[in-house]
Amino acid sequence: MADKKNKATDQKAEKGYVPLKLPPLIDISRVDHTRSELLRLLDSPKNEIVVDGSAVERITTPGVQLLLSLEKTLAQRGEKKLVLANPSGALRDACAALGLSHKLQEWSAV
Repeated sequence: MADKKNKATDQKAEKGYVPLKLPPLIDISRVDHTRSELLRLLDSPKNEIVVDGSAVERITTPGVQLLLSLEKTLAQRGEKKLVLANPSGALRDACAALGLSHKLQEWSAV
């Protein structure tokens, strides 16, 4: 099963996607590290940044704010799109608690 996921990620990378797997924990203590990882993708020549949310076990408000900030930065640059693949239950719950379920739908639309 892992080989299929890796193959799918590789195929997306070939098609212009930049994949990044979010860590299991994104809270105030980890948001800076995750931010650094995301910022590295901004200079990629690829046209979409794919963020894989399947491993997220806990995400707090600063983590969701980070995704919103990334979306805003990409929109301001006008050259890339944020795509959220495989959002975990914890990620979906956090967005719902903040009234942002609609953002999950936007980010999941490819």
